[in-house]
Amino acid sequence: MRIENEIKKIKGLPIAKHDHEKNAPCIEYPDGRKEYA
Repeated sequence: MRIENEIKKIKGLPIAKHDHEKNAPCIEYPDGRKEYA
């Protein structure tokens, strides 16, 4: 899973994650911004 996320970052694709601080799913973009679902 980690390797796939690193490949997505290099390609400039968003990564689906779970934000443990806000306890919500989010999409993290390569530029650092997050969108919460």
